[in-house]
Amino acid sequence: MGKSEYVFLNQYDEPVLPMSTNFHVWKPALKEAGLQPRSLYQTRHTFATLMLDAGEHPGWVQKMMGHETMQMIYEKYYSYIKNYERDEGSAFMKHVYNPVAEKNEVDPDKALREGDPKGTPKERESGPQILTP
Repeated sequence: MGKSEYVFLNQYDEPVLPMSTNFHVWKPALKEAGLQPRSLYQTRHTFATLMLDAGEHPGWVQKMMGHETMQMIYEKYYSYIKNYERDEGSAFMKHVYNPVAEKNEVDPDKALREGDPKGTPKERESGPQILTP
């Protein structure tokens, strides 16, 4: 088997035909799994939502989907774009407002007592904090 410009080839080294795959593979697989019929094309949306929900960068998802711009990603999938790694605004607080915290390991309770505006995660959930320099 040599190189091909196609990703998926059949047993004859020819490109897999979408209609054939849909009829012989996709629909039987859905039926076997007990799932409602849906088009194979809809898996693009499943891919995008799963990737964004898992925290993948929207720009990477845009490239994988083949979109020219981010507009489609933000219009269709904005609610799936999550930020699990940090609280919004915490990058600014960590690197600009309080750059010393990056260098030293800080006890959250001690930091709160000494005026760290972020406090502990539980305390941040209770509502907005008044920030004073």
